Amino acid sequence: MDLWRADLARLTYADIEAFIAQSFPESIRLDYKAGFGDDGGSKSREAANKDIAKDLSAFANTQGGLLVIGVEEAPKRRGYPGAIVGRPKKPGEDTRQRIEAVALSSAHVYPPLAPRIGVVDLPHDPTREVVAIQIDESPDAPHWIDRRQGFYVRREGQNDPVPGTDEDYEWLRRKRERAVALRTSLLETADQRCSRTLAPIPIQGAQLYAWAIPLYPRQPLADLQYLRRLAEQAWQTEEKGLPFYPDGELRSTHSDHGALVYVKELSTTTRSRSMDYFSVNEYGGVDYACLLEAVNDVTYSGSPARAYDEGFLVRQWYLLLKYARRFYQTVGYWGLVQVGVRLDNIQNQTLYTSTGSYNETIGVAEFDNTFAHVGELDQTLLDEPIPAILVEFLRRLRWCFGAGRRDWPDSVLEEGVESVRRGIHGNEPCQCRKHQKVRGEAACLWCRRQAAAQSMQPSAPPTPVAA
Repeated sequence: MDLWRADLARLTYADIEAFIAQSFPESIRLDYKAGFGDDGGSKSREAANKDIAKDLSAFANTQGGLLVIGVEEAPKRRGYPGAIVGRPKKPGEDTRQRIEAVALSSAHVYPPLAPRIGVVDLPHDPTREVVAIQIDESPDAPHWIDRRQGFYVRREGQNDPVPGTDEDYEWLRRKRERAVALRTSLLETADQRCSRTLAPIPIQGAQLYAWAIPLYPRQPLADLQYLRRLAEQAWQTEEKGLPFYPDGELRSTHSDHGALVYVKELSTTTRSRSMDYFSVNEYGGVDYACLLEAVNDVTYSGSPARAYDEGFLVRQWYLLLKYARRFYQTVGYWGLVQVGVRLDNIQNQTLYTSTGSYNETIGVAEFDNTFAHVGELDQTLLDEPIPAILVEFLRRLRWCFGAGRRDWPDSVLEEGVESVRRGIHGNEPCQCRKHQKVRGEAACLWCRRQAAAQSMQPSAPPTPVAA
């Protein structure tokens, strides 16, 4: 397991050993500590918590990074990891909760942080533990500490104090504005490139365009050669029946923002769409588009109509989000993501649903020619079996197509998204935390219904007794 990219909820001691064996030196994004300041009694608990706040906020204010606690410095090799000694566990103290309490307390860190934390015992001494903490570069920098008395950044592997002057504050604020400007430029370039690619295709219908991109891109996540290797691997990859993009012919390699573009022309027998377009750039922007064709013969207001299937729209965005999630895991990005979907040329078009237990015409887009739904989220939420952003997308989509006159309960919308997921993954129970009953959470919607169906099955008849 690579601690830079790992899911720390599944951290093991073997993962710690493997990471330390690579002997990465401390840097602007990596720091080792033998323990907390109060472990040896040299500092009070409050002073030690202030040090924790300083470490976390310094990473967040700079480039993010990894903090490993319970590792000594190597003898005669300043900044390099030495023995894994662990920090002493204290009776009644939950280390994870202590760190989270510091990160979320405005008295220690403001604005608060949400680091990812992994804790594992030493196998030969269960009274000691090792802690790994991942901190993202924060869009809310600067993060102040000690009741907003000052803030810190990292330089040369150290937490050097930086006075909280107006000039320092403006520097951090401008850094965020530059990231926003870069994201805007990446999205505009990708949109224009997609429009140029699809423009020659003769089709009178709607166009689906979906994307995912780091909320505050600052530097490339991967070069073009690495992106192409990932693409080649993705063609051979299936996970529980889920196909991964990119799919199609590599049409061009773009030097602007380092993007790869794939185009797949579909046969005339593919009625749902006539072309697939996919691109990924080195800053982590992923986008997909297709030209839609109305495929369902329905009746609306007593007249025959051709309609778009909402299940297909949900499915394509779901696939893109799942690919984006896998891509970010692979390149080690754990920060916030902007995700969005847009439908163009939809005025007077009809929407039809065959998701869940419903099979009906939703309505017609009478007023708007474009529908868009954009959200910001922690990309780990995409692992949920029924991502909330897809449910909200389905609600707003139906509203756009004239369904606002009806009340659509969350359970109906969830059933629609769930049926799309089952169509991709099959009828296997989901592998979410709720299904695994982690932290005592209830089962998810799919698992609850599976259990209810099983409870309604008739019991086996009694075995007859031989005369």
